[in-house]
Amino acid sequence: MNTAMNKGTLKTRTAHQFSKAVTSYTENARVQHQAAEALFSLMGRDEVFGNVLVDLGSGPGLHSLSLQRYGAKLISIDLSEAMLRAQSAVQWRICADMDSLPLQSSSIDVVFSNFAMQWSQNIDFVLGELYRVLRHNGVTYISIVLDGSLKEICETYSRSGMQSKVNSFPHFDVITRSIKRAGFNLMQGQTKTFIDHFETPMAAFKSLKLIGANQSVNSCVAKADSAEAKVRELSGRAFLKSISTHYPKTGLACLLTYNVGLFCIKKDIKG
Repeated sequence: MNTAMNKGTLKTRTAHQFSKAVTSYTENARVQHQAAEALFSLMGRDEVFGNVLVDLGSGPGLHSLSLQRYGAKLISIDLSEAMLRAQSAVQWRICADMDSLPLQSSSIDVVFSNFAMQWSQNIDFVLGELYRVLRHNGVTYISIVLDGSLKEICETYSRSGMQSKVNSFPHFDVITRSIKRAGFNLMQGQTKTFIDHFETPMAAFKSLKLIGANQSVNSCVAKADSAEAKVRELSGRAFLKSISTHYPKTGLACLLTYNVGLFCIKKDIKG
């Protein structure tokens, strides 16, 4: 097995899914908005005039105007070129993999990364890259999807008789250990649960496609032959009936849960 090729293929698929969602992302990224507001609360409202700020995993630039109010030079970085093209308000845009940032060492003052780092192939790699590109006393603000997220999707597949496995989202403790291994000082770290509400199970499923995260749904289905056969079996009306029957409901609402880690980390001057 060629690990590098497999990783590259996954990155390509991920970029493709987000590119397809460029026109629907803004309207449907409700939880992402909530997580960003939580990050802005960590940041406070201090201006950082003259500094260089990177929006890592920027998507279509939902938070560009808010970040520009901090007075910094803003650089948007995303894996999807289509997402970057949607950012008319940002002058500096880079299409790149966060695991290998095309930035000079010690060149960035602040990194803002909202709902993106869970797509990294290796959290240690991306944190190492952030440590490298940050200047001394540079700060990174991160929101990242944690284990236990999308539990309703996985439960639906399981109840339908398929082997199911949601993307291997990291545990909070795994992130904190990676932060310390990279050399950062953990200034703040907390978990928060965000819940999206839908009228139907299909709307909940479709929401992932509308924000480009349906790679997660695909990963719910194990690669075992029996599971793949079940997926083919549950097509069209049968699939709709199955998820309508098996999706866990709370009253009349269909919920979709995201467990999110919120972090403020600093590269101390001694680094």
